[in-house]
Amino acid sequence: MLFSLGGIETNATVNGGTVNGDINTEMLPNGEYDLNAVACNDFNCYSESISVSVLNDMDATDAGAAASADGSPENEAGPDPEKGQGFSIKPSNIFAALSVFDADGNLVDSGTEKVMLPAGVFNARLAFFSDSVQGAELDGIAIDSDAELLEVNAEVPLDFPAPKKKFVWKRIVSVKPKINFSSGEITIRAPYGSDTLFVCEKWDSGGAKCDSGWVKTGKPGENTDVSLELSGSEQAFGFAAKSLAGKNFRLGKQKEDFSASEIPEFEILSADETSVSAGGAAVFLEGPDGSKEIDRSQIRQGEKGFIVSLGAAKRKMRPGAYRIVVKTQDGEDTIEQAFPFQWGLVSLNTKKSIYRPGEVVELIAVVLDGAGKPVCGADVNMSIEEPGSAKTLRSTGEGTIMPGGECGIYTAEFPAKAEGTNLVKVNALAGGVDGSFDTNFLVKQDYDFGIVRQTESKIDPTRNNSIKVRIDVESFIPGSSTGKIQVKEYVPREFDLNTDAKVEESGGTKILVWDRKFAEGKAFVEYAYSVPMEWPRLYALGRAEINYSGGTFTEARQWYVAVDPIDTTIFYLRNTAEYAASEPTPNAAISGDTFIGTSTEGMYTMHPSNGTTATGKTTIVGTTSTGNYRAANFTSPMLAAQTISAANWTTSIVASENGSTDDLYLRESLWVWDDANDNLVGPITTATTNGSELSTSSRDKTQTLTGKTIQIGNKDKLVLEIDLYGITPASATTSRADFNFGNANAVSFLTAPVAVALYAQASVPTVDIPTADANSSITTGNDFLVTATTACDGTYFDCGNATVNLQWCSGAGCSTWADANSSSGAIRSVTSSNGNPNPSVNKPFNSGDTNSSHKWVLKAFTTGTYELRVCVDGNNSDANCSSGTDRTMTIGTGANEYSFSLSLPSTGCTQGKGSIDAGTSCDKGYFEPTDLTGPSDQNKVDPEGQTSNIYFFVYDNQSSINSDLNIDINLSAALPASLKLKASKIYAGWAGTCTGNTDTNCLNITTTATNLGKATYSAGTQDLNIFLWADFIAAAISSTDRNVTSTSKAP
Repeated sequence: MLFSLGGIETNATVNGGTVNGDINTEMLPNGEYDLNAVACNDFNCYSESISVSVLNDMDATDAGAAASADGSPENEAGPDPEKGQGFSIKPSNIFAALSVFDADGNLVDSGTEKVMLPAGVFNARLAFFSDSVQGAELDGIAIDSDAELLEVNAEVPLDFPAPKKKFVWKRIVSVKPKINFSSGEITIRAPYGSDTLFVCEKWDSGGAKCDSGWVKTGKPGENTDVSLELSGSEQAFGFAAKSLAGKNFRLGKQKEDFSASEIPEFEILSADETSVSAGGAAVFLEGPDGSKEIDRSQIRQGEKGFIVSLGAAKRKMRPGAYRIVVKTQDGEDTIEQAFPFQWGLVSLNTKKSIYRPGEVVELIAVVLDGAGKPVCGADVNMSIEEPGSAKTLRSTGEGTIMPGGECGIYTAEFPAKAEGTNLVKVNALAGGVDGSFDTNFLVKQDYDFGIVRQTESKIDPTRNNSIKVRIDVESFIPGSSTGKIQVKEYVPREFDLNTDAKVEESGGTKILVWDRKFAEGKAFVEYAYSVPMEWPRLYALGRAEINYSGGTFTEARQWYVAVDPIDTTIFYLRNTAEYAASEPTPNAAISGDTFIGTSTEGMYTMHPSNGTTATGKTTIVGTTSTGNYRAANFTSPMLAAQTISAANWTTSIVASENGSTDDLYLRESLWVWDDANDNLVGPITTATTNGSELSTSSRDKTQTLTGKTIQIGNKDKLVLEIDLYGITPASATTSRADFNFGNANAVSFLTAPVAVALYAQASVPTVDIPTADANSSITTGNDFLVTATTACDGTYFDCGNATVNLQWCSGAGCSTWADANSSSGAIRSVTSSNGNPNPSVNKPFNSGDTNSSHKWVLKAFTTGTYELRVCVDGNNSDANCSSGTDRTMTIGTGANEYSFSLSLPSTGCTQGKGSIDAGTSCDKGYFEPTDLTGPSDQNKVDPEGQTSNIYFFVYDNQSSINSDLNIDINLSAALPASLKLKASKIYAGWAGTCTGNTDTNCLNITTTATNLGKATYSAGTQDLNIFLWADFIAAAISSTDRNVTSTSKAP
């Protein structure tokens, strides 16, 4: 946020809901000014301004002259704060600017934190720095002591009902005057989405309630300023909107895929075709960066619905999978509907925007997944539509689109033919990705300028964050081969630039401007940019402009850059040997090299985490012969089974030589070692000598090693061997090389081309049951608890997501195991600790994590002897199972249990009638005839919540054995003669006279327990379903309460 006053600008700081900024007004002449505030979000910028007066300190002569000029007494001096004169007046508890005037309208004092006033009566004007409260005017304030004028709460919690049905609060502002005044008013901005204003004249801020009752006073338009009278007592002003509860929404345009160059826009309509406004809804954008409410400035009213736009075109965005979520309130319940879409998952560049017929068009596509990460192996298809509607197809399946040098990049070529605009559509399919991108290029024989960009389409700022861009410009205008041009380039504001251009800023864009002169019709400009260390992101460069004597030529389209680091693993060289291979094969066995020295300085570790102790090792070359000297081996932890494709590995080794005549070079090789079998799996790289000699001071020596495809098995290790290559060392006794590694002060490392999966082992889980082995306390029909503790023994890495299974087998020493489940078997899982039945899938196993207290509630169904065990299988680890033999248990015969549950409709009831918990679920049967004017004669009255296809009583048979239950029902007390209560299994079963058969007719419910029907034993939850009705017979206006009792009887 930025403040500006009289040409002076300052950045503001935000503390909670208060924004602060300092401007030295002593740098300005006295006078009237506009104080401007500008705030920007990702989509838009907003500004507000207020008028302020600057009155810098004046000496006594100037003060007297000023007083005389104003017509006020020359000898009447105001309060002097430096001398402690006058009273300190604070405008409010929230940040505000205060200006105080005397009865003649002369400014007495102004300020933000406080002003100093003498005793007397004044008029005050407050300007609030707030989104909701704009200003206040208080006339006739009586000053006789230090005071605060107004206590304002602009964020009263909206957690109590609005005063009218079908309304929801959007904003409540409470105001408590702290000083006496003759008249006053406050100006509040109606929030977006509000359409009705309520006023509370007696507000209780302590209890957050209205003691006088809310009074509806008007319908201000949303985002308009409303001036309201202040009474002198504590008041509250509430803005509300009609609730959209119960509304179902749909999209007016079913578009679910947007390219990076498009601005997603959605029309939200009511599914029942009625008109809706956004007033009663909150709209959120959910995506890779989380969830945030969409600013109301991005929502506008349409003809039948409201339109959500994600802002004006931007130069940066985060590609990924998104959702528009519309939330409405229904009582205490939040109802939400989501509309998913994809944004920027595919982008496409061509190196030029204009081609001549016969030139080859180079197309470069970048494909990202829903999280914005690059996608390898995507199914990419392109359609190139030439003028005249001729179409040419390219695809990865046909081999006309090829993978690029990095994951996520795909390239194709197309010969430019007919003149005109060629439309390019690209679509990519891979896993959850189904993304598209549209662009175009122009084919034209004659055009004024050719613009060619030389830069990257996808970058990894962790490896290189100084990205070079070169724009070549060629003129085809006759006679312009030596003319002057101005080149303009447009980049995102977030870029740090290294350039000789003049750089200007406008909104979210930096503009680079160069003045150039053609040499033989050609010119170029260059710059380098660095991006913020945030990813994934998609940035737009251009379109470049050429200003020349004949006008302006603009590049046909923008260039898109995807920012996403390559997933890699860095192995730091450490001074410990915990992972050293038992007998690593020397490089000589791989390449046939001959070593002039046979000993090595040692075998050490390389690991994804750095060490803590810096280490320096000295290797002495003991001969003057040209050749190789083995220095050290560095071995990785065990790896998981994987295939690493052919790609470049890099090393960075801190090393030096003793003297400039030692002529020593680093020589490195990398291979995979099967440590368990003491066997070479194979080399990844050949021995490679760094072409740069070591210097006499320690410095990084970086080298690229060309690797081939290698298949790695579980528990294999990487071995990096570092050798010295000597060219006739000057002295056999003093020639030496020093290596440094071990911690942040001496960093040497190997960088893999991909993320390397490390091996970890999920340890054997332990299992416990609550009673001793061979117990007899667990019986059929009863629940019992089983807990398991699991762990991952990876010290620095994890075992991956894991599946945790509870299993059982029948008989002592049994070996045929079955998973516990909820539908069959002698032992069945009822629920686990997180409410899900066994197995527990994809439980995260982090480094050193003891995922204890996996819990299963089991129920025994068949007597006998059983054993239990738990198996855990991590994605990066082998499966391990607990031993079942020490968890033998006996299930005995238990007493039969006959039980059931009764449920009522979950919706359709009204608070205070059929519902007693402030929701819509039904808690009791509430019968009310439609005629409430006098004695009622109305039959077959449904209770709230019941319809022709929604039962009121639903019985679930929960017996421990396979047995049906007979359900009896009776009233706690007799009903009056004017009422009857009837029940049936079918909605058509009501009759004037009930036969007692609920299958085809109905039953009168009385104080005598009578069979209602049979609750069958099943795996479902609706074993007996009953409709209820009330008959009113000349019933007077009154209410009658009775309890109904249901009981089960063994068959």
